[in-house]
Amino acid sequence: MVSTIGDLHRFAAALLCGELFPPDRQEEMVGERVEPYSPVAQSINSASAEQPQP
Repeated sequence: MVSTIGDLHRFAAALLCGELFPPDRQEEMVGERVEPYSPVAQSINSASAEQPQP
């Protein structure tokens, strides 16, 4: 496969602008995800539990 920087830019722009996939698939790929049992998720959950709600 031969491509240029321009090809990569067009592909990335189309991907991030939602032109290649339906919205639900787009969200799966680029939406925010936190693994439920990861140390990161546990620290986020414990930090948010300690924060007083306005």
